[in-house]
Amino acid sequence: MERQRQLSPPGLNNTPHGETIRIVSAERPVSGYDRWSHWSNSDGAVWVDVVDFSSKMGAAELLSSAYQHHSGYIWENQLLLFTSYCDSNKDAIGAAFISPAGQLVDIGIKLESAICMHGTVTETDLANLDKGITHLQHLLESLAPQILDSTYVTFNPKISPKPDSVRLLRVAAFSRLWTEVKYNFVYFDKRPGLNWDRVLERYLPRVAAAKDDVEYGRVLEEVVALLKDGHTNVYPTAVAMEDSPLMRLEPVQGKPVVVAVGDLPELKVLKPGMELVEIDHTPVRTVIERDLDPYIASSTAQDRALREMRMLLSGQPGSTVHTKWLDLRGDTIELVLRRDGSKNRAALPTRNRAPSSIRSYPGRSATWH
Repeated sequence: MERQRQLSPPGLNNTPHGETIRIVSAERPVSGYDRWSHWSNSDGAVWVDVVDFSSKMGAAELLSSAYQHHSGYIWENQLLLFTSYCDSNKDAIGAAFISPAGQLVDIGIKLESAICMHGTVTETDLANLDKGITHLQHLLESLAPQILDSTYVTFNPKISPKPDSVRLLRVAAFSRLWTEVKYNFVYFDKRPGLNWDRVLERYLPRVAAAKDDVEYGRVLEEVVALLKDGHTNVYPTAVAMEDSPLMRLEPVQGKPVVVAVGDLPELKVLKPGMELVEIDHTPVRTVIERDLDPYIASSTAQDRALREMRMLLSGQPGSTVHTKWLDLRGDTIELVLRRDGSKNRAALPTRNRAPSSIRSYPGRSATWH
């Protein structure tokens, strides 16, 4: 108990707690506690809770109830994640764990941008997420000696590898990736046309010649896409920023058809049902086969088509793209569109999905409705 009274989260003030605790984005009622201390900043966007329970199971039960849409990790007695509700009022980054003393320790930071699993990610979105992660790291480092171990220290060396070292590290990482696939990928029998030994010979020089991390990451994506497995992917940390016009395309009989258009004056001429036939004076099928498919790791035609639709009009934020469309009467329309959809996300109609339910019938399997 003495440790808790001495806790001093930097930049936060000890304030009264409510009846619920917020673990990242999940609001949960708290009961059966002996003591609950709460700290927050002036607007409540950053918070720390330390809760002592009368029962040893109290902290574990509360932590296990905090499941939520997320990217991160959830273990038996700790979690570390950021949420992805695509809601700027809910999305947050945080950590929660059970201390050696049996206390539930909860640290959270409300993010400045919504985290959306689909759609365009802007440079501002990444900067806000990076800011939140850095703030969380500093909070954890400052609280660790107070909660976990007074002798805890951290050291983050500031080093910049030389270009030759970077090249060697990339080659070593690629070789390790290639080796793991060669000895652990279980579906080579379903890829009879893929000679994995030749892949090493073909791509190793390109890895060594990559001019930066973005190009290196694209080479890795191309290599892994050869496996045509939706569960085997590469996620580079360095990526070129992209945006797209404010619309949603879906495959209809193998063709890209617009199904939703942003409510913006420059997009008024586009209507749901129109087919995209050219991009920058190049047939759509050529763009897909040349620029998209080599980087898509997918095992089914349906999944591949959906990914193609999300990528078709993406490009450098703020740039323009010349497009040709076929309307429902068979007439063609040419439009120059700007890739700035991330600035007007709220103007794109949301998807309306019919509610579903499951029913069980005597002597029959359960069916979805």
